[in-house]
Amino acid sequence: MLLGLVRTASAGSLPAAAIPFTTYGKPYFVRNDFQPSLPRSYVVIRSWNEFGTVFGVGTTMGGPRATIGPDLFRAKMLLVAIERGPLCAFSAAKVDQTAAGIALVYGLRCPAPSSASFAVPLIVAIDRSDAAVSFVENGRTIDVVRAPR
Repeated sequence: MLLGLVRTASAGSLPAAAIPFTTYGKPYFVRNDFQPSLPRSYVVIRSWNEFGTVFGVGTTMGGPRATIGPDLFRAKMLLVAIERGPLCAFSAAKVDQTAAGIALVYGLRCPAPSSASFAVPLIVAIDRSDAAVSFVENGRTIDVVRAPR
């Protein structure tokens, strides 16, 4: 688990307010039946049931323990980006509150395509919010998940 808190400002605009977050990795894997035909998925998960439709837990002896459970969703929600294809790597996540909502900012690096295919997730937990979430990958807004109705 990684904790992060970053402040940013762009020239000529009000500074974005940094939102504290926690990043989760192993032992979570993307379920084979979650949007399998899409090369990328962007999801905001607000409940344990929603979590179970997207992720499974693959524990191994001596491996990391599962730390996401039903209690997490009382106060938190998950921002998830999933890249399918070669074994890609996410990096340097930060979360900001902006005038438009919440922005999850991260880098993604993918090697040349190969015969192997993976579903690599970036899983970030923040305090619950009904704001729209923008997924900003390598400096570009890739998708926006609107607030629930």
